[in-house]
This record gives sequence, structure tokens and C-alpha cells, in this order.
Amino acid sequence: MKITLGLQYTSVPAIAEAAFIYGDTAGIWLQEIDRWQMPMEILTALPVPQPHSAEIAGLLVLFNHAVPPFPERLQHPYQLLGHKLFIPANASLTPVMEAAELQQLLIWDWQVFHPSIGFIGYDKEQLLPLTSLLTFPAPSTNSWEQARIGAFTAPPLQKIMVSDTTPEIIFGEAPQQVGNTPLSDIFPSQGPDAPDTGKSIFNKLLSFLSGNKNTPAGPSNLEQRRQQELERLNALFDTDTDEALKYALPLDSPYLSRKSADQPSSSLQRRDTNFSLGKLGGTGTTDYWNMGNYHETLREKYVKAALAALNARDYRKAAYVYAHLLGDYHMAAHALEQGHYYREAATLYLEHLNNSSAAAGAFEKGGLLQEAIEIYITLEQFEKAGDLYVRLEQPEKADQQYQQAIALLLDNKNYSGAAQLALEKLGEPEQAKQYLLTGWTTSGWMSGSTHTGLLEQYFQLSADNLREALENVYREHTPAARETDFLTVLKDVTTVHSDSDIRNFGIDLAYEIISKKIQAKEPEQLHLLKHFLPGDKLLAEDINRHTSENKIVPKQLKAEKILSFATDVRWLGGLQLPDQLLFLGFGEKGLYLLDFDMADNWYYKLWEGRITTPPDITMIYQRDGGEYIYLLGQTDFPIKEKSSTHRNNTGNSFTIQKPDWLPTSGLVALLIQKNLTITVCINNGVLSLMRYMQTDNFPLCGNHICKLDDVPISSVQYNGRVQQLEYNTYYYFYLGTKIFTVAIDGTSTATHDLGAEILHMSTLHILTTVKLAVATTKGLVMVFLSGKKMLWKSDYLTDKITRKTVLTWLPDERLVAGIGKLVIVYAKPGGNRVNRIARFTTAASVCAITKMPNPQQISILEENGKFGIYDLPN
Repeated sequence: MKITLGLQYTSVPAIAEAAFIYGDTAGIWLQEIDRWQMPMEILTALPVPQPHSAEIAGLLVLFNHAVPPFPERLQHPYQLLGHKLFIPANASLTPVMEAAELQQLLIWDWQVFHPSIGFIGYDKEQLLPLTSLLTFPAPSTNSWEQARIGAFTAPPLQKIMVSDTTPEIIFGEAPQQVGNTPLSDIFPSQGPDAPDTGKSIFNKLLSFLSGNKNTPAGPSNLEQRRQQELERLNALFDTDTDEALKYALPLDSPYLSRKSADQPSSSLQRRDTNFSLGKLGGTGTTDYWNMGNYHETLREKYVKAALAALNARDYRKAAYVYAHLLGDYHMAAHALEQGHYYREAATLYLEHLNNSSAAAGAFEKGGLLQEAIEIYITLEQFEKAGDLYVRLEQPEKADQQYQQAIALLLDNKNYSGAAQLALEKLGEPEQAKQYLLTGWTTSGWMSGSTHTGLLEQYFQLSADNLREALENVYREHTPAARETDFLTVLKDVTTVHSDSDIRNFGIDLAYEIISKKIQAKEPEQLHLLKHFLPGDKLLAEDINRHTSENKIVPKQLKAEKILSFATDVRWLGGLQLPDQLLFLGFGEKGLYLLDFDMADNWYYKLWEGRITTPPDITMIYQRDGGEYIYLLGQTDFPIKEKSSTHRNNTGNSFTIQKPDWLPTSGLVALLIQKNLTITVCINNGVLSLMRYMQTDNFPLCGNHICKLDDVPISSVQYNGRVQQLEYNTYYYFYLGTKIFTVAIDGTSTATHDLGAEILHMSTLHILTTVKLAVATTKGLVMVFLSGKKMLWKSDYLTDKITRKTVLTWLPDERLVAGIGKLVIVYAKPGGNRVNRIARFTTAASVCAITKMPNPQQISILEENGKFGIYDLPN
């Protein structure tokens, strides 16, 4: 009986005993081996030929039982079976063979079973030591015995340090302009209890001789005098802002002491308005004053004084007000940068804001490139460090940093970024092509690009020998599971090519691939044939007829459990917590909250009140392990208590808040983090990021205007539902027809216009990639982003859409959409297509779809209270 061996994919990889490297030059092999950080003397290798020629396809490196220190760096690991056969680590032999059967099959000393090249056998003599890949130059015949030490050349200049700028140089004569006159003499109090400022020298001397240097005052008298002093300061700001700043008290600072001094004072002392980094650490003794009602009043006047100083280009004074008086180090650093005090700004970023990236940027703007390089290297921003070495005319160090950047990108499976660096910064197109091809053959998700995107870039770099590249990639580097993606790229590359030979070759390959798919009962790609033969008028009819006769019908969802919640409540939506589900609804008595443990237990919470129309409420949850849930809506709804805590039978507690401290209008998106709430708001037509500290009164602690190309983003007033602000290195939200990607300080913004009003979106985070399912007025679409770059956008999946469309991502990257009474399950995107794999029709409109503990199940809640748990198709 004849048995044909094959390879079958397995999700659990075996231990790596070898690794395969694509390429036909020793330079490529050694560069990849160097990334593994393994001793080369213990490694051996087997050259792997092309399937139909003696040309080299790659190198299989044997570890000889050594353990790789960084197994994640192995691009194509191989396992060892029967001590003689190497197959991919994520594969198994089919059919399964006993050890004795395997030994009878393995007739050579070594065998390699490659998924596309096939079965290759080797004798022991063909095993190569890695040293055989190196060729050493012949030794020189010159004699160096009589060599003498010559004159040493001066070493190249490595760094030019700029001396620290002292406060005296920065501020000039500003400190000397500050007077010593007491505030009470400058602006005497008008009240009847104003302190006596006309003491005679004799009375002062008498008081001193009696041992009473500071007349003691009771607490009430001290507070009264302080309030009078604050009254003078407040009034002085209205007449002479510069003079008032000299006596201004610090209001907010991370280092501000809240303790009273041993000898509390009732008068404001003159302060040096010199911005000083040394005074920001809080090492000096301060006397805490209870500001009372003057706190907010003086804060407004401090802010006005800082803005006036900025407008007058007095950046030193503005930095003093922001840092010393307001405790806003972000704005102080920004003011210093505007005044070109880059070293001081960088120090502020480093020592007080823990923002190394901003510090490096400040050093770079100031021309302090060596200092910036050191920070960029610690941040692993090797490309930036390399760019600065280029500016310093140190190309060797620049190349070292670029290679570091490439290694980091490869570790993160960002093959597109690695190829771009190799091409643009190192000028190595062949190296770039190798990275792209490695990414194309790598299974699983990647950052920076899709498989089709990598292949398109590869063919762009292979324009001079495109036909050979097309055939080589398809024959040697395209597994069956990737043929659909190859066909999509083949269409884009060949159908518009100016060379008829390339177009005809594309048609031949398309016929071959599509024929295989039809034989395998996978006709989904048949429609692509129309692009290869646009002049065939009958082809479209033939394709439609064949497709309709062999149409794949999406499977129906099967109910595993059906429950009925309160039927006199109209349910609005839901929220998934780690161990429970929350649903909101309304009825005649008011607003209802249902807490369900995803098993058999639930309870209701009622906020009584009259509701005539369905309230548009968003529930936003603290995702970083917190317990806060905000209920937000553009219209009022009956929750009287500011905060209420709930505990269910699982023991988990959560606190529901209806925040009254948030903006009443213009609120676009919100994110709850530990001790911080971040919002996107429209203020006076300008888009801004606003941060609030989660303390008793939720003070505003940061306001950053969102800018596009350094221009503030203007927008019309937003009247839609408050949305969850997404964060993955950048903030993500939608407004109008655009998806916004905003840096944490608002200074760097990108927009992606979808050409239709966005109604709702759901987000899935895969490493640095953000996958969005977006409901627009034109239909449902998928968008993949990484940072500010759009990686991929699908065609419209459906044109039937409503504002109440429910979108839920599943952990395996499938998407479930609830559109009215229709539920559709979409498969994980493959190539440029997204297939429907299941559908279901409900009795009432769908208001919530959630994941369940079993990954093969979802739950669906309908508006009428019908709740079902459904099995997903495999």
C-alpha cells in the first residue's frame, strides 16, 4: 500500500531543534544567525535546494540540542522527529506514524520536510560547520618587527557640551527689579481691622527689648490677618499685575507642603519671580495658607498673567507663573521651549514630568543632539538616534542605530517597517526584499502591515525582474492557505501593467490558482477573474451562474439557553465586566439596571423617575482593573445620587457615577484611568484633550488643544452619543466622517476620512494594531490602524445600518454585528475579504451582544427582555 506523507498545522508548537533561513547568500544567513545570540561553534547547517534545481533556497541551521536564548526571534523554527527528520515546529506528520514505521522511512542520515520545497535527504558528509561560510584573507608577508611608533593623529571630535545656563543669564536683571516693600504698604487694606503699618521705631524697639519679636496672635486673629492680606493681593492684581506676582502665593504643586510653619506669618513676603529649577523640588520650608474663596479667584488671575506674559513674549515670567505658582509644569516647559530655553525645558521634562520623549525633543530642537541621542537610545527609538548621528556626520554610528531599530522591528514582527528602514536609511534593497518575503511567509498577525501589503511592496522592489519574482514567490514561498492573498496582489500588480507579457502571465497564474480553489470547493475568489479578463462580456454571467449554483449559505446560530428578563422594561444596551454583565433599560417607574452573573443569577436596581422617550445613555467602564462606571447622556435621566456602589453574588463591587463635574455640552469621548479621567471636548469650536484628577472635586489638571500640522482643529458642536475614548499609544475617537488619532499631549494628530458620517464603532487591540468595526451611514466597514497609519480598510460589509447598530469583537478576531433584528457573524479578515459565517434573526431589535466565558458562545439581548446564549459555528 502506498502512503503519501503530509504536514498538518498544529496550534501548539514543538521544541525548536533547528531553524530555516530563506536566502541564497552567506551574508543573509549570518545576519539572521547573529540575531539569535547563540554560540556559532555549536551550530551546524544543511543547505536546502530549490525544488526543481540545484540553486540554494535557504539554510537549515541545526542547534545540536542547544537551547536558543531568544526563541521568539526564530522566524521558521523546526522540530526533530525520530532523531533524523526535521519538520516545522508548528506542524505534525499526517498520517500519524509509529516510531518503528518512521525509522523505516528515514533512510538518510538527515531528512528535511519543507512545506513547499518537499522532502530532502542528506548524508553526514553534507553537514556544514558554520565556519565554512567564512573566507579569511591570506596573511600579509610584510615584516613588522622593525615598526616604530609614529605620530598619533588627533582623535575625532565626539561631543561639544554647552555649559548650563544660569538663572542670572536667563533672567538678566529681572530679580533686581523685585522690591522689598511689604504688601500692606503697597496696597493697604481698606477694612476697619487693617493692621497698623505706622509703628514707630520706638515702639518696635520696645517690643524687641521685651522679648516679643513677633506679637503672638490667636488662630482667629491670624486667619483674619491672612484674609486681609489675600484681599490686598487680589486687589493689586487688578491694578498692577507685575507687582502682584512678586507677592503671589503658590496654589498647586506636587511638592507643595500642606503643613503650617512653626512660626506662622500673617503677611505675604516678596518672592523672587526668577524661574528656578532648583526651587521646584519642595526642599524649602513653606507656610501653608488656607486660601478659601480666594483660591479660584487668584488661580484665574495667575492664568491671565501667564497668558499676558506669553503674548508679550516674556517667556521667563510665564514659566515662573506656570511652574512656581500654578504647578503646571507642562505649560511651564512649553513656555520655555517657545522662548528657546530648550535645556531648561528638557530638564523640566526629565526631572519633574518623567517625560523622556519630550525631553529628547527639546534637546533636539535646541541643537543639543548628543544629549537627545542618549535619551532616544534609552527609549529604544533607535531610528531617531540614527537620524541625529547622520546630522552629526557620524555614518557608522548611524548605521549601528538603524540596525538596532531593524532588529527591534523584526522582534515585533513589523517587517514592513524593517524593510522601509533598510531601503531608505541603509540603502539596501535586497535586504529590504528579504524582510518583506520573511513577513509574507510568517503565519499569524503582524504589526505595521498585512501579508498582502508586504507582498505588494516586495513586487514594487522587484520591478526589474517582476515575472521571475511572481513565479518564485508563488512556487516557493506561498502555502495553500496564503494563495487567496497572493491572487489579490497578483490582480493589483499585473492587470494594470504596461507589459503585455506580465499581464498574460498574471492571467495564467490566476487560472491556475482559481482552478485549484474551485476543485477544493472554495469559489469565493472566482469573481476576481473578471479583473484579469475585462473584455470577456460573457464571463460575468458565467461566474454569477456558477456562484449561485454553489453558494455557501451562512450557518444559523443555535440557542444553548434562553432566559427572560423583565418584559415591562424596554432594554437599551449593555456593558461587559470581567465576571458579570450589566444592562440598562427604562419603564414606567424609571431607569433600570440589571446585573447578571452570566450563569443563573441576576438582580435589578431602579432609579425612580418619569421617562417619556428612550434616553440616549452611554455606560463607560474603567478598564484598568478599576470599579468606576460612568452613566453619560446628552439628555437628563433620573439618577439623583452622585454615586452608588453595588455588589453582586460574585463578590465584585462597582460604583456607578453620574458625573456632574464634566462639561454639560461638547463632550465627545471619555476614558477612565486610575486616578485620572481624560475627555475629548469641543470648547469654543476647538477640539481639546482635558484631564481631571479623581479627587473629591475632580479638578482640571490639564488642557491640551488638538493640533493638525500645528494648527488647532476646529469643529462644529458635537451632539452625538458620548463615546468610549480608546487608547493604544495614541487616543482614538470619531467625529463626523473622520477617525482621529491624537497623541497624549494633543500636539500630533492624524485623521482618516471614511467619506460617510460615523454612527458608532467597536475596537479590538492586537499589540500596537487597533482594529475598528465602524458603522457609517453608507454601511459597515473594517479599518485597521497602527499609530497614525491606516494599514487596511475593507469594502462595505453591508449597506443596511442604523444608529443603534451593535458591534462586538470576539477574542479570535471575529466580529458580531446586530442590525435591527438581524445578527451577522463575520470571520476573521483574510486578504481583502471578510466572509459571513453565521446569521440569526431575532423577534425584537437587538440591543446588546456580549462575549461569554465559553469562547465559542455569545449572548444576545433583545429590547423585549429575551436573553439568549448561542453557540458559534467552528
